This record gives sequence, C-alpha cells and structure tokens, in this order.
Amino acid sequence: MTAELPSGAVRYGTAVRDVTDAEAGAALVHTATGEVRPADAVIAADGINSPLRRRYFPDHPGLHYSGETAWRTVLSAEGLPPLVTSETWGRGQRFGIVPLADGRVYAYATAFQPQGTRPADVRAELTRRFGPWHAPVPALLERLDPAALLQHDLFDLAAPLPRLHHGRLAWLGDAAHAMTPNLGQGGCQAVEDAVVLAHLLDRADTDGIPHALAAYSAARRDRTDALRIRARRAGRRPVGLRRGAADPAHPGLGRGRAGRRRGSRRPAARHRPRPRRRAGADHR
Repeated sequence: MTAELPSGAVRYGTAVRDVTDAEAGAALVHTATGEVRPADAVIAADGINSPLRRRYFPDHPGLHYSGETAWRTVLSAEGLPPLVTSETWGRGQRFGIVPLADGRVYAYATAFQPQGTRPADVRAELTRRFGPWHAPVPALLERLDPAALLQHDLFDLAAPLPRLHHGRLAWLGDAAHAMTPNLGQGGCQAVEDAVVLAHLLDRADTDGIPHALAAYSAARRDRTDALRIRARRAGRRPVGLRRGAADPAHPGLGRGRAGRRRGSRRPAARHRPRPRRRAGADHR
C-alpha cells in the first residue's frame, strides 16, 4: 500500500504530541522533536487512551471500567482432539477457544475483579478458576506459558463523544468509540470508519474537508455508540447467571439450592460455535 503513496508520505517513528489550529485553514501537527507541520486533515487513531480526545473534549467523562479483566494467549493444539470456535460461560467468568489456521489455538479467559488486580502466580490463578471446567480447557491450561500471556482490564467509553471530529481533525477506532471486545467489533468498526472517511475525503477539496469530516461524524457516531452499548450489555450476561444454572465443569448439569445436581433448562455455561470471522476479536 505504501508503494502507491508519494515518496516521504509515510514517516515511521514520529510521535505526535499535539494538533492545534484544527479550525483554521490548515491544522498544525506538533511532533516530539519540536517540528510543526501543516495538514489539510488529521486523522487521530491514537487509541483507547487518546491524548487528542482528552485535549479536545476535556469535559468528557473518559473511560469506564467494565469490571472485567481478560487473559489472552496462543497455544499449541498438537495432540488435542479437533477444536471448534467456542465460548463457555460460568458465573462471572468466560473461556474462549479459537482454532488458528497454523495448527495453534487462540485462547482467552475473562473474570470480574477489581481494576488493576494481578495475581502473583497467573498459572495457579487460572487453574483455580478454570481447571475444573470441561475439556479441552484443563488441557489448554497445562500448556500455558505465563511469559506469553497478556492480561488487560477491559474498558469502553463512559459516554459517546459529542462528535467524532473538530474542524480538520477526526477520531477513528478506539480513539473515537472504544468498546469492550464482547461483540468482536472494535477492529471492525475502525475499518468501517476508514472506509467512510476515504469515501468522503476523496470527494472533498481542501476547503471542503471540515464539511467532509462533519459528514463522517454524522454517519458514524450513532452506529458505533449503539455497538458500544450492546457490547457492554453482552459482557454483563455472565454476571447475572442464576443459581442452579449449568456447571462449566459438567455442561448440562446444574446444582440445586441444597447442592443436588439436576438438569438445567437454561444452562449458563454455553459451549457454542462462533463464526470464524470473529477469530480476530480483540481483548484489550
């Protein structure tokens, strides 16, 4: 893709510290080295903690902690029975499996706990939580390399931004509409943002760029915020699992109030196939 751009159009290793004069005839991009460059348009894809979002929307409440943390890793699937893409729900916990084309498996787990909690022994913690669950979860945990495991608390925007642009500056992806990964839509919506932006900017001259970015904001804000809300609600489902629902260690069986196992009409632990297109679901 970069081969199609003019020489020098892409600059690697250049940190942007600020964007000013976004409502003027040209926005000014300030780099970490003190350089100031004019720009007809600036697309801020500076992530969930976007400094430019905080600068231009100082009254926005910022990020909201979902109450849930996520562990992610990629493991060898050698010697295991054939795996299918699935997610199993327990009370306030989930375990997901996504087979990869190279014979490995992407595995993730989530649990509700206070923000910033980090176990001293992550293997022991995950074994305590998920070791009694159904196959192949215990076998995958045995293959776990703590050094190759990522843990991130899950956040989304506490509220939608008033708009996704300011003059010649527009926000894209997590910087614009951070959402939890429960629908696998974080990256997908960033791609949609890029397509809409490209379409609108391609038809705009220099003077028309602020109008094009306003049209982008109008086209994308409500759609992405609806998905943000849906993703948040989806993440709350395991919290509300009722007593007597299915035990992930023995799918299809529940435990009654007196501790007696019984069949569950509404199993809480769901072991269900998911479309392969969700293999890119992003736990942040």
